[in-house]
Amino acid sequence: MISPQRQAYQAHIRSSYWRWLRDIVGEVVGWRCERCGLSGHDFDLHHKTYERFGEERSGDVEYLCKGCHRQADQERRERMSEAAWAARVAGWARATYGDGWERGWTHDEAEDRFVDWLERRGGEEPW
Repeated sequence: MISPQRQAYQAHIRSSYWRWLRDIVGEVVGWRCERCGLSGHDFDLHHKTYERFGEERSGDVEYLCKGCHRQADQERRERMSEAAWAARVAGWARATYGDGWERGWTHDEAEDRFVDWLERRGGEEPW
C-alpha cells in the first residue's frame, strides 16, 4: 500500500505544473544535465529541497539525466542518514545529560560518548 504522502508526491510529479516547470528549467539550462552536461529533452527534475513542495521555484530543482538523478537521490539519502544519526546522538545526549547538554559537550564529544555507550550495550539501542 502506498502512503498518502507518496501518492501526493506521485500526483505532483505527473501534474501539468511539474511538466511545465521541467520544460522551463530544461530550456533555461539548454536541455543539458546540470551535473554532467549530457544533452536531452527527456530528463528529470530533481528536488534539491522540498521546502516549497507543490510551489517549487526553478532554484529548488535541478534538470538531470537519469544517471545523475539516481546519484542525486543517493546523495540525499546519505545526507538524511547523517541527519538521522545526528538526531540519535542529540536524543541520547538529551536523555543522558538533560536539556542544555550542548553547554557542556560539543556534538563530537557527545557522539564519542554515544558510540562508547552503544559498544558497551553490544551495539543495540534500547529504543
